Amino acid sequence: MLTQRLLLSFSLLFTTILYGQSENLSYLVLHSGEKMEGLIAYHAPIMKAPTFEVNGFKMPAKEVGLLKNNHGVFANVSHLNKHESFAMRVQSGKISVFENIDISVYSKAQLPSQLSPKDEQQLLASGKMDYLMDEVGNVYTTRYRDLKDVYAYSDAAMVHVKRVNRYRWLRGVLASAGGLLTGIGVVQAGYGGGITPALVMGAVGFGCNFLFIPAIDDAKWEALETYNNE
Repeated sequence: MLTQRLLLSFSLLFTTILYGQSENLSYLVLHSGEKMEGLIAYHAPIMKAPTFEVNGFKMPAKEVGLLKNNHGVFANVSHLNKHESFAMRVQSGKISVFENIDISVYSKAQLPSQLSPKDEQQLLASGKMDYLMDEVGNVYTTRYRDLKDVYAYSDAAMVHVKRVNRYRWLRGVLASAGGLLTGIGVVQAGYGGGITPALVMGAVGFGCNFLFIPAIDDAKWEALETYNNE
């Protein structure tokens, strides 16, 4: 978990100097709180643990809690996943928003250009809400149980958090009922029933659960805006 010193380091001012194609003068902060400035490079060799290199000194990527370069601020979120991963800050506030990114792309001095729409979507941040960071530097997922902790002391924000839970519950009901009816319909069709009412209702019910995804996302953002504007 990031310490308070990691969060405070966000506010430090520094001059960014580009150096070559894969290194830039920036800084990183270790989980221990130690700050290291200089030319930073990221290495992810096949079959070996990834490392960061600062002015020629290498260290395991897992020891790095925060990275700041000319592209932005990046937090180590590996403790929330099953693999080494970093997320980019895409919105600042009392509660800040972070998005999953490929640190091997964002650790370079220049981002790739002339990408296809598909590659751009895969490689570059788009402003999604994948994680939240509170005012003392704790990082959370956007699962309901984490949202409750983040907004626990804001009744106004919790109104939207409860909407998230309600929509997720409805999604689960529709997906489960739709899957059950679809299974029944498939069995009926196997006995010569053709396209049965159960099959149609199941497909429609299961498909409708996806309609709640935009509503869930909207509720998350409204909770964030409500909290940050209080």
